[in-house]
Amino acid sequence: MGDRASILVVDDEESLRFTFEFFLREAGYDVTTAANFDEALSLLVGREFNLVIVDVILGGKTGLDLVREIRARWLSCKVIVITGDPTGELATDAQRCGVMDFVPKPVCKDRLLQITQEALDRQ
Repeated sequence: MGDRASILVVDDEESLRFTFEFFLREAGYDVTTAANFDEALSLLVGREFNLVIVDVILGGKTGLDLVREIRARWLSCKVIVITGDPTGELATDAQRCGVMDFVPKPVCKDRLLQITQEALDRQ
């Protein structure tokens, strides 16, 4: 993994996944992407990430389902949840699952880099 923080971006929207990947790589992070819950889970089992950025909606499963799996497996990575529908109930559920931050879409480049750095600084 080296000195660079390792980040997993999980989103079923290809354009958003690639945009986040581009911005984070440009900022010097080691970035891996996954398009769905199963792909993300297989990546999480195979290597260690410092941070996971996950969308709430992932097809048949949710980002919170992934967070529950991360916590059940005692993985120590920080998690940020991104959502297009930021309701109070969803935010409360995210916090109960151990999510570090809950961010509404759209997420601009500056905000993405800010929340990423804040999450990594708390490690």
